[in-house]
Amino acid sequence: MIVGLMWAGVLGATVFEVAPGTDVEVDLGLVMPGAPVIVDAQIHSRHSETWHLPESDVSCPACVDVVEWPRVLRPQERGVVQMVVTPGAEPGAHAWWAAFHGAAAPLRVSCRGVVPGLSVRPSQVRFGQCALGVRTDAPVEVEWFGPGRLVSTTWHSLDQAVSVVPADGEAAGCGQNCGTWIVRLEGEGNASREIGAMLKLDAVISTDEGTRTIVKHEVPLHGRLDRSDLRISPPSLFLGTVRSAMACEGTVHIAGLDEEIEASIEGCVGMRVHCVDAQGSRYVNVRFEPQGDVAGCVRGTIVLRAAGAEGVLARIPVIAYVRAGGKT
Repeated sequence: MIVGLMWAGVLGATVFEVAPGTDVEVDLGLVMPGAPVIVDAQIHSRHSETWHLPESDVSCPACVDVVEWPRVLRPQERGVVQMVVTPGAEPGAHAWWAAFHGAAAPLRVSCRGVVPGLSVRPSQVRFGQCALGVRTDAPVEVEWFGPGRLVSTTWHSLDQAVSVVPADGEAAGCGQNCGTWIVRLEGEGNASREIGAMLKLDAVISTDEGTRTIVKHEVPLHGRLDRSDLRISPPSLFLGTVRSAMACEGTVHIAGLDEEIEASIEGCVGMRVHCVDAQGSRYVNVRFEPQGDVAGCVRGTIVLRAAGAEGVLARIPVIAYVRAGGKT
């Protein structure tokens, strides 16, 4: 039994004119995580022939359940597509769909909705192996979805080697409800140690009624600080944000080695590396081209070795953020 259902696309409201290949779009507005939403889409066939739709597919079997749809639609005939969408817990704008098909092009019913809450990406920060005395930065994007607006954010860290600062001196990013922050690791001294900090975030949300609410969030951070004659700058490489079908590049400077070096990539399809020796300085150049439908935070590791040797000199984390969609 489904309890506490919300309704969208109420019968007797909008009638969608459809034909093979039509994408019906239903706006669910604000939806609650884990709360099922019943979607009723009334359709009217504009196809000149009888349209058979015996099969159905969904974007997410855990989120979308098709209850009813017309297996056959004759010319000018009406029918109802009913599905239940159960949003997940991740805050943000989401899309769910069901496709109905047979011999002709499919009919697709797409539902869009926003799950309210505070989104922090990535969900955890991994610095990997870092050199003592060298500053290492990693970006974190904070965005508020739902009623109200994000007016301020405060970060706390119990580890003195870790701090959080606004990007370029201010919280910049994608609008008043979104900001990019830099998590900074600055380890001093001579003792190697593991970093296992918990970053605590307090976000102040202001509503139109003038009330303010503090939303708390925690971001785990992991890494290791090592003393070494090998100097890698930066110890962790962020390639930036890139859209699908595009490419981004970055460079790591290697110092303190007399022998030639070799590098390879682990953990990420689409990343390529090559080593450059220019005027006594050694560099590892990285190029990343997103493959397929990959989106979000993508991670890889540069594995650094002395030429012809078996042992690993260093592992350098590489991070890129892929936004869905092609070139704009």
